[in-house]
Amino acid sequence: MLIVCVDGGQTKTSIDLFDGNAGLIRNWKTEPVIHYARPGGLDSYFRIAAGLCEELNGMKLAEPVSVCFSLSGYHGDVSIIPETIERGMSGRNFSMAGLLVVPDYWGNWRAVTNGKPGIVVISGGGTVAYGKNAAGSSARLGGWGHHLGDEGSGYWIGLEAVKEVLKARSGISASTALEQPVASMLDFKEESGLLAGFYSGEITDKDLALLVPAVNEQAERGDPAACRIMEEAAGHLFRLAFAALKRLGGELPVYLSGGVFNASTLRRNLSSLFETAGISRLVSICEGNPAHGIYSLARENAAL
Repeated sequence: MLIVCVDGGQTKTSIDLFDGNAGLIRNWKTEPVIHYARPGGLDSYFRIAAGLCEELNGMKLAEPVSVCFSLSGYHGDVSIIPETIERGMSGRNFSMAGLLVVPDYWGNWRAVTNGKPGIVVISGGGTVAYGKNAAGSSARLGGWGHHLGDEGSGYWIGLEAVKEVLKARSGISASTALEQPVASMLDFKEESGLLAGFYSGEITDKDLALLVPAVNEQAERGDPAACRIMEEAAGHLFRLAFAALKRLGGELPVYLSGGVFNASTLRRNLSSLFETAGISRLVSICEGNPAHGIYSLARENAAL
């Protein structure tokens, strides 16, 4: 049996094809998922599923395939999403051993905990915390999307940097060293160009998330605006982790997962907050690959 793991995020979708022994055969990237309620959202799920189907058809696979879609913005309670994915894969010419659609944090949680009690706090394009305790109770906090949440995410950090540049240029706040890297990376000179790019969608969520290293660099150099952004991002992520611990009770391990935790200033700020709260012993930055958790879920589903 072959296993296909589809990690659908807000900045990209990563697809891994594994053999039955978890050996990676191939990896490729495709477009990000769009929230199903937004215009074109369901179409994005269909395109990703249909594109996967076409890719696998072209491989002329002899073995059955178990597929698991792990999706950002999906919480398991909207039937039209798995229905759309099933429709997108209806043209398959290979044998399907199983098709499972789960929230993205399920795969991340399984990858870092190996199914044992614990909490994962994810900060990449968005933010969410998910965990289970020894009694089997689970809790999700966050995962509400850019408009209603995602504080401390790569998107949020990038957006805050853009706001600081606009306020500095207009004289509302002091000048900031963020202006040059933000203008360069988003490719604008005048305010009108930035606004046009942002509201037309030419500047994407991924573009904003890619500003995180630049914000971190300026924070390391002491720029007040950049320091404020990274301190507030750390505060948001700390509160998410702390609330998850309170919800689930006990001294559960807390795993920090996602690209935002690569930012050195954010890590130091978080470390200080966890130390002050007396829970630093529970917290670690994990290197778990979400695909491994998705793989495990796909294998289990095929065995049912």
